[in-house]
Amino acid sequence: MRAVERTVIIAILVGELGCIADESNILTSLGTEETNTESSSDFTEIGISSTGELSDGTDSDSESENITSTEKAKPIQFTNLEVGQRSRYQHFYGVNYGDLEKGSFEYTGVILIAEVVEETPEGFLVVESFEPGHEATEDTPGIEHWIEPEKMRFLLQIDGDHLLARPAAAETRSYLFRAFYAGERPLGDNLPLAGIERPEVKIVNWQSDLGYCDCYRSGFLPSFDLLGAHYNSLNVVQNDTAMASDGPGYTHVYSRDNGILRRTWVELWGLEGGGWDLIPD
Repeated sequence: MRAVERTVIIAILVGELGCIADESNILTSLGTEETNTESSSDFTEIGISSTGELSDGTDSDSESENITSTEKAKPIQFTNLEVGQRSRYQHFYGVNYGDLEKGSFEYTGVILIAEVVEETPEGFLVVESFEPGHEATEDTPGIEHWIEPEKMRFLLQIDGDHLLARPAAAETRSYLFRAFYAGERPLGDNLPLAGIERPEVKIVNWQSDLGYCDCYRSGFLPSFDLLGAHYNSLNVVQNDTAMASDGPGYTHVYSRDNGILRRTWVELWGLEGGGWDLIPD
């Protein structure tokens, strides 16, 4: 009888210990869920209204799979390109190019996302997409060319003191760079990363004061206020060479640390165009 009693007692103790262990696991699981809920609430994206004002509550589905809910993606920086960097841009439509007094622009509500998704032997692959709820259409004013969503991609490479933007494939294009194939010939941008020392440039409305010349010009922008953020020591490259043959002209405002702050394009006929302004993180 004593052996039987010991067996019964041991079974009861084991059952009680199992219940305690199960209850402990349940408490641990609940604690984890509460922690994750708290941490996810720390992340809030910002949106931009059609007037350029900051507003909360954009769609979280636009977040990269590489970025967790508790951290923000770093913006694309040319000092240290790496996978996972991500920048957002507000689109605008501009008119009266070449006239610093009459020139004006307005934001259209379209938001572009550029994200570094892969490092390849040819450079860093950057994929562009529109933020859900802020997509462009073929009828959006100030859109240089319509690009099918699956073809919005390009390659970036740092070559010494220069940034090289190139097409990722034969049919791909970019809204931030001239990166496409003209027949079998790849075309791209080559931007100097070293600080340009002169001349000093001003940005008036959506254009620089370098003027129109069917040529390549560059300059130094001491400071620039954009969408509530302030930047210092920027390069300005205005490449209007293609306008000599009725092509578009392009301007980049950028720096090593901040990446592309503004990119504009303009057509000769009509002297209108558009561009993209960096949304501060």
